[in-house]
Amino acid sequence: MRPTLLSWLLMLAVGLAAAAVPRPACAGGPNTLASVPAQGFELTATDGRRITLASFPGRWQLIYFGYTQCPEFCSVMLLDMAALLDELGPLGERLQPIFVTIDPGRDTPELLGGYVAAVDPRILALTGSDAAIRAAASLFGVRYDKVAGAGKVAGDYTIDHSVFLSVVDPAGEPAARLTHDQGPRRMADIFRLLMQRE
Repeated sequence: MRPTLLSWLLMLAVGLAAAAVPRPACAGGPNTLASVPAQGFELTATDGRRITLASFPGRWQLIYFGYTQCPEFCSVMLLDMAALLDELGPLGERLQPIFVTIDPGRDTPELLGGYVAAVDPRILALTGSDAAIRAAASLFGVRYDKVAGAGKVAGDYTIDHSVFLSVVDPAGEPAARLTHDQGPRRMADIFRLLMQRE
């Protein structure tokens, strides 16, 4: 789904014309928003609950795909999510932040839940099978690939992945992509404008 003219005008109003579809950090990643079905995906929370896009009626969702052993971006993006909630104040209650692991083999529910809760307990951590996570990621144009590690431990690897936050509106449709360079304050401005469209 391409951003509407109204979306672009809203972004321009706060000097963020590129905010709706910034370039993904992962080389070769798509630069458009996919159309997401009402259910969208089916993943599992760390407490065993089955989660789909329909699990949060009336709420916006902010979704990030990453992993706990990420050496650079993931902890920073989690901090951005928490800071965004703080910037939004009471409006933050209308937003469900979600962290989806792209490394389910190493990110056990216990590890994943503790990692996310250490940043902000309002962020929901999700996992699933490799196939289910890959399918969910593709809905949002997220790409990721394992990269063999240069260390001495056999089988060690990192994951090269897209680095952006996907915004989903209460109807389950993609509304924007946000990047770290925008900062929580600008992200909050974007959310306020998007919410005014409802």
